[in-house]
Amino acid sequence: MATMEEAANAMQTMVEKINEVGPFSSADWGGSIQFVISDLNTGWLLKMAMDGTVENCEEKIDEDAADGVLEMDSDTWVGINNKTVPPMEAYTEGKMKSRKSDEALMKVLPATM
Repeated sequence: MATMEEAANAMQTMVEKINEVGPFSSADWGGSIQFVISDLNTGWLLKMAMDGTVENCEEKIDEDAADGVLEMDSDTWVGINNKTVPPMEAYTEGKMKSRKSDEALMKVLPATM
């Protein structure tokens, strides 16, 4: 199990990646994505600005406020962000699960992972 610090650092890396590529992949969307890290009982709710960058990133779980939800354990989360775990492999093996709108997840995630 990854530590809380490792998971938080992975989230910061994700925010930086989204801010780099978001204007090209998700401008004019303005949705939100909930990341749930199940074994640490935490998560982050990312709200996107209309310019494709991250407007707000808050450590909390509020799936009702999210357009799309991604849930995984901390090792998978850190591995995806470190590029040691391929996201599609994690998804097909059931290590990463999505709920709600897959369209929301496809706006941001492919370019960042």
